[in-house]
Amino acid sequence: MFFRKSGRNNGKRKILVAVDLENMIANTELPPGAGFTLHQALLGLMQKLADLGDIVAKLVFTPPHRIPSFEKFFSEHGFFIVACPKVQTAEGPKDITDQVIMDFCQQVVAEIPKITHFCLCSGDADFIPIIQILRKKGVKIIIASGNLRALSGDLIRLAEPNGSGGRRVFILSPSSAST
Repeated sequence: MFFRKSGRNNGKRKILVAVDLENMIANTELPPGAGFTLHQALLGLMQKLADLGDIVAKLVFTPPHRIPSFEKFFSEHGFFIVACPKVQTAEGPKDITDQVIMDFCQQVVAEIPKITHFCLCSGDADFIPIIQILRKKGVKIIIASGNLRALSGDLIRLAEPNGSGGRRVFILSPSSAST
C-alpha cells in the first residue's frame, strides 16, 4: 500500500488526512488580493497536524476535471490524488466523491489499526455516518473546513476535544492559517 511505514504505534498520534477538494474549493474564503491560496491553507493545516503527530497518509478526493490544476502541488507535497468521476444514473450524472471518501477511509482504518486520528477536510454533514463509525473504533476526529458557515455543527461536536475547552477544528482562512 502507499502509506508511510511508521512501525508500531509508539504512543504517537498516527493521522490519516482526507481532503474533499470540491468542498474545500467551494468554501475556503480567498479574499481577492489577499495573497492567500488554498495551497497555503492546506500547507498550514499539514504543519499543524504534523505538530500533533505523524501524518500516515494525505489523500485528496476530487472529480477528474480538478486534477490538472492541483496535480503538481499535491505531488510535490506528498498528497495522493483519488479521482472520483461522476457516475451515470437514471436521474443523470451523480457526484460520488463523498461516498468514495467514506468507503475508502473506513477500509483504510480497518486495515491499518494503528491510525489514531482521522482529519476530514470538509464541513459537509454527509460525512457524519463515517465519523461516527470511526469514533466507535476509537479513532479521534479532527475537522478542517474552508469557513465556519460551511461547517456542520454536528461535525464540530464529533471532533476531538482540544484540551482548551474547544474542539479540534481548523478553519482555513487568511486569519486562522497562521495561528
